[in-house]
Amino acid sequence: MKRELYSNNTKVSIVIPVYNEKETLSVLHRRLLETFERWNGQGWNFQIEVVLVNDGSSDGSGDIMDEYVKNDRRFKVIHLSRNFGHQEALTAGLSFINSSCIVVLDADLQDPPELIDVFLEKWVSGYDVVYGIRRKREENIVLKMFYIIFYRLYKLMAHIEIPLDAGDFCLMDNKVIRVLNQLPERIRFIRGLRSWAGFAPCGIEYDRQKRQLGMSKYSFIKLVQLACTGFFGFSTIPLRIATTLGFLSMSIGFAFALFILVQCFAGFSILGFHPSDSVGYTSIFAGMMVFAGFQLLALGVIGEYIGLLYFETKGRPTFIIRSINGKLNENLVPFGIDPNVNSLRVAEKSDS
Repeated sequence: MKRELYSNNTKVSIVIPVYNEKETLSVLHRRLLETFERWNGQGWNFQIEVVLVNDGSSDGSGDIMDEYVKNDRRFKVIHLSRNFGHQEALTAGLSFINSSCIVVLDADLQDPPELIDVFLEKWVSGYDVVYGIRRKREENIVLKMFYIIFYRLYKLMAHIEIPLDAGDFCLMDNKVIRVLNQLPERIRFIRGLRSWAGFAPCGIEYDRQKRQLGMSKYSFIKLVQLACTGFFGFSTIPLRIATTLGFLSMSIGFAFALFILVQCFAGFSILGFHPSDSVGYTSIFAGMMVFAGFQLLALGVIGEYIGLLYFETKGRPTFIIRSINGKLNENLVPFGIDPNVNSLRVAEKSDS
């Protein structure tokens, strides 16, 4: 289905989670304005909205974003009550969007805003989801290896089709956002939910740049936590692996016990072993450690699933909004469900 970029009825929203990005905000703001000017020059006369989600920043990023709202009505800021996390902040931004399409962009500028042009062209041609595929990453070797292993394991284990090396940087049509906003999960992995929703996808390859300003807010531990959310939220294969390892361990133990019993009753050497041979306590200890490790691994996998269920069943909101600066859609309810269940509003809006 062809879409229109030359109409005032078309509205494009850009959602940007921000956490302590004081160093990059001015560059991000400049490059966004340059992108908007280029769109005007191309005759793309659609409405533009930039939703900045302040995820509990403590470095003055919130004040800088509020200044953008004062000087440009296209900018809006959602201030969360504390640092909830990247996926939660992104969920907050998506919850108030009712545009023709939305673009998800990080504030660190490793994903180029200039690529949005290509996303929009693909959206106009009929694609519902357009995502960036990281062809090359300018990061240290440890992170590169982590991402390579994660995406390939994730694709292997997930019960849905997952594009390799595709992050959150994407464009999604309005109907995709409506689906995501009605899903009940509170622990969210947006790129996984995006693939789960289906629709017509298209991948665009690009070279991901090295962060030029500031420090990454995603520590290795946070990356591991995000990876676990992806694994355990979209696959039951870890449980099956734990079951298989347990069965193999039990089978090996049973076979070894049977071997010892036959050897004892036979009273002669079997495969070079005789009942009078001394027992190797080192090998016994090593075997016990291996089997105990399998058991602990299985318990850990089960615990991860129980933990996800624990947080889901508590029913706490995914995020809490402190205030909103700028005019956002008044008719939407976050997730399309009761806001007292999925999103708690604790302060009045301050419109500028």
